[in-house]
Order: sequence, then structure tokens, then C-alpha cells
Amino acid sequence: FKSLANRNEEIYRVARRGLRLVMNQQKLPKDLLQTSLRPILKNLADWRKLTVPLLQGLARLLDLLASWFNVTLGEKLLEHLKHWTDPEKVASQRLAQPGEDAAVPAAIIDLFHLLPPSPGRFMDPLVRLTLQLEAALPQLGIGRANSPYRVPLARFVARFPAEAAEYFLPRLHEQSMALLFAALCEVKEGRPLLEHLVSHVDLIVDHLITQHSVAGRPGASAPTA
Repeated sequence: FKSLANRNEEIYRVARRGLRLVMNQQKLPKDLLQTSLRPILKNLADWRKLTVPLLQGLARLLDLLASWFNVTLGEKLLEHLKHWTDPEKVASQRLAQPGEDAAVPAAIIDLFHLLPPSPGRFMDPLVRLTLQLEAALPQLGIGRANSPYRVPLARFVARFPAEAAEYFLPRLHEQSMALLFAALCEVKEGRPLLEHLVSHVDLIVDHLITQHSVAGRPGASAPTA
């Protein structure tokens, strides 16, 4: 199990093949899995200790053993992600390597498409936190157009294109939400979302009609999220 998180790509591939072979032949005992994963997951307890290699190691574990994790891991990752929306706090509480201030939260977001399916639970908080992270990018000397968060988020929404469309379309009156939605549709990782929209144009029309009707009522305000 430790070799799955090894930085050496060759060691990781050998460990992955070996473990998959074992899993195909027999069901691994639950106590063995828990004992083996505990030291790895222990490193995730403190957000200040998160590193890109550690998160990439977790991604490898999720790729192979996602069914052994539950929504609690996703909720913990969201808690960690909130800290990174405040660059000054991050700078004062941890010794980050150059470039990690954006790379670590991007790696956290990149874990969500690997978690057991739970789009209803994570879609809104993950998108909102991504917007907050992007708002803080200028403090890191990074323009929003070069946001490192969009491709990881695109992988998540691409896994749940129908749910993502239903989430974003009623919120496109929010400028930041509309810009993020367009960016997700533009990257290749978000292609399933774009394909879903193309094959369900009626959804877009319905939402546009609804929003136009609401906006046209006397005294009506823009719909809220």
C-alpha cells in the first residue's frame, strides 16, 4: 500500500499491478485495508502538512480503492480547501515551497472526481470554493485566465455532466459563475459537460425563458443562488 504513494513511477506501477491482481483474485480483508491505509490517511489530518506528492499519492489510492472511502474524506478535503482561500493565512501558518500556494489546492480539487459518487453533496461547496480560490489568485501573482483550478474542477463536473448542468444553468446570472462555467466547457477535460449541453439544448432554452420571465416581472430581482 505504501508503494502506491511512492514518488517513483515505476515502483507505483508495479505496486498497482500487484494489488489489482490480488484484488481480482480475492476480496481484501477490511481490517487489513484499514490498518494499511491508516498511516497514509493520518498525513491528511493537518492542512498545513499537505503537499502535492502526498495528494498525488492519495489520488493513486482513490483510483484503485475508491469504494473503500466515503463522503467523510470529501468533507475533510473541503475543510482543508477553505484554508487556502486566504493566502495571507497560508503564508503565516505553513512553510510552503515556491508555487505550492496554488498547486496544493489544485491537487485537492483534483481528488474529487475520484471519490465515490456524491455530486449533490460536493457540487456547490466545491464550485464556490473554487471561485474564492480564483478571487485570491492575484495575490499570488496569477491571473484568473491562468487559473490552475479549472482543469481539476472540469474533471469533476465532467464525471457528472447532467448534475453540473442543472447546477450551473440557474446560476448564470452570477458573472463569476457564468465565466467559470464557460471556462469549464472550453477545456478538453470538460468536454462531457459540453456534449451534454449540446444534446440537451432544451435545458438551456428552458432556463433562459425562466430567467427572462422572472426578470421581466415588476419589482422582480435577479434570482438568487
